[in-house]
Amino acid sequence: MRGTLAVMNEVVTTRSGLYLLPTRTTPRCEHAPAGRTLHLLDIENLMGGPRRGRVAPAAAVAAYREVAGMRPFDHVVVAVNPALAVDAGMSCPGARLISAGGRDGADLALLSQVADARRTAALYDRVVIGSGDGIFADALYQLRCCGISVGVVSLQRCLALSLARAASFVRYVPEPALLQLVS
Repeated sequence: MRGTLAVMNEVVTTRSGLYLLPTRTTPRCEHAPAGRTLHLLDIENLMGGPRRGRVAPAAAVAAYREVAGMRPFDHVVVAVNPALAVDAGMSCPGARLISAGGRDGADLALLSQVADARRTAALYDRVVIGSGDGIFADALYQLRCCGISVGVVSLQRCLALSLARAASFVRYVPEPALLQLVS
């Protein structure tokens, strides 16, 4: 893969302040657009659990979009259990939808999208995980070792310490207090 190295240690201003971009160690593919972000969303985690109302996926995606600064040319992958697939798909048009059941099914499906850290780093300048699950910590660490910025967008109460430590930045979505629990 040929490409150019990004600016070393560039300082970027965001709504939440300044942060230092890591030194890119993996060259970007020449066909990959500069500045592109890969967003990996665990909708159930952003909702605060799978048993929220039918409007919960749309509310979770809207909150994530605002906090993460999602742009039109970014790549979005949404993983969810099969029972929420239709609502999740309608809440995030244009995203790649992965439906996976079982314990940690959605998490494992999202992890498969970044299993090859060097390839992911060659295609994207930033990866943002929309989840607080600690299962993503090792993947984020591997991506940071490739020299790209990795972030976490999560509910504060759902954020694992190991994930926060692996991230370049952490942002919080508001609690889904307005959503009613469904028994």
